[in-house]
Amino acid sequence: MKRIITLASATFALSALGGPAMAQTGPIRIGVVTPLTGTYAGIGQQVKWGLDLAARQINGGGGIAGRQIELIYEDEEANPAVAVQKAEKLFQVSMVDFLTGTVNSGATLAVGQVAERNSRLIATTVSFADSITADKCSPNVFRVNARAGMQSAALADWMAATKPNANVFYLGPDYEMGRSTVAAFKSAAEAKGAKSVGEVFAPLDNKDYSPFFGQIRSARPAVIYTSVAGNDTVRLFTQLAEFGLNRSVQVVGASGTVTSQNMPAIG
Repeated sequence: MKRIITLASATFALSALGGPAMAQTGPIRIGVVTPLTGTYAGIGQQVKWGLDLAARQINGGGGIAGRQIELIYEDEEANPAVAVQKAEKLFQVSMVDFLTGTVNSGATLAVGQVAERNSRLIATTVSFADSITADKCSPNVFRVNARAGMQSAALADWMAATKPNANVFYLGPDYEMGRSTVAAFKSAAEAKGAKSVGEVFAPLDNKDYSPFFGQIRSARPAVIYTSVAGNDTVRLFTQLAEFGLNRSVQVVGASGTVTSQNMPAIG
């Protein structure tokens, strides 16, 4: 939440202090493309809480250079194609000054290209994929959260201390974020002595993980690493418990795997 508020304050100030913006009157319009429905709705809700709180605080203090902040939300459904359509709408119709909120890493990469075409800036507070600020980096895209490589370095250190030289099995969502997080953690874990014994990638919004369980059992891992998130975490963890796979392994994951919203459902 602090991270999102800090981002909001910085981006609002950036919008206000630019030459054209300084000469304008009326609200500073911030477009928010974030998942309000679907698998990542809980994460999108966290984005909304942070931005709404920041806007209330800033507006209550008189705004930025006397201008109020206006947030305009669009549901990206954790779908890059939908995110592109909504971003174009915000830039071309709503005429937003800045855009934020993307969660799905594929959506962040796609919307970054939209921002470039419109000569605007976006920032993500959530997306993990290393490529966003590495090989697919755009000068119009900024990130304030820890990327996959940063998270993996810390987690691999912890695992080396608590489960030294462990056999690790990887299960990620089958898109940019999942493959990036698995690759980053595998590299960090192997550098610390861990042995990789298998990996699988499930579709986003997957309903049934049991087809992967035979492969996991055969691999006999001591640790299962996953970067599923949102509702996918609830289904995966529930099914792991139902099949007894969580009894003898340590499950570790990316920072978005367990959130305040899905924790009660995980049980």
